[in-house]
Amino acid sequence: MTKFISVNKYMSGLKEELDPFTYLNVYFYHFEKSSFDKVWNIEPVKFAIVTKNGAKFEDLDIEGLLTVKESFDRRFSSLKEGKAYKLVIPYEPKKADDYEYYESKIVEVQ
Repeated sequence: MTKFISVNKYMSGLKEELDPFTYLNVYFYHFEKSSFDKVWNIEPVKFAIVTKNGAKFEDLDIEGLLTVKESFDRRFSSLKEGKAYKLVIPYEPKKADDYEYYESKIVEVQ
């Protein structure tokens, strides 16, 4: 079943399970431009959860994933339709003066 969760809640919940690994790979497939600028329809979202015992895949809908940071808009606007990408999210957030954030990166899947 598809789960709707927030990125922050999910990442904090995975910290112990992922330790000592640094990154969680998020695979996006089937990019299609929508009628709204800088918004993509992404199905399915595959999380590769890597633990000491191997890897497993889950289908997840991440609530607010495209609006977590303004930088997402800039990065998603340059993605090519029909290509597969993965979003790499560190499970350890960076700390600013009054908030925490995840410095993620998007990588094309070859």
